[in-house]
Amino acid sequence: MGNLATAAATLDGLRTRPCDPLILCVNVDGRPLRGMTAQVDWRLAGMLSKIAANGLSGDLPVLRPPHKFLPCGRLILFRAGACTPREMAKLVGGLNGPRPGLCPLDFDFSDEEVEQAFGGQVVIYRTETAR
Repeated sequence: MGNLATAAATLDGLRTRPCDPLILCVNVDGRPLRGMTAQVDWRLAGMLSKIAANGLSGDLPVLRPPHKFLPCGRLILFRAGACTPREMAKLVGGLNGPRPGLCPLDFDFSDEEVEQAFGGQVVIYRTETAR
């Protein structure tokens, strides 16, 4: 389709294929974070878990500046189930980042849905159990 890049949904994968922004899925219903989101949360000493505990209001994502402990650009946090891959691509496209990245499994999306929505211009981080 496009210029698709893939890497493992780990901090090493993020170092191998940096992105901007890194799109992360935050569960606000108490479910644990998973995939790339869990890896980033661990690296940031639970910062994302704290944000989830305080709740994300509404369906709009939260944009965070780059963090010195992460090899990527900005972070954008979406509430689980807040949007489709196409809606996400439209919102993220307005940030003018060079190449967004996400772990589709964190959102219960398929790689194909994400690739199609972002026109192939996305880094897909895959877990060992990726579809």
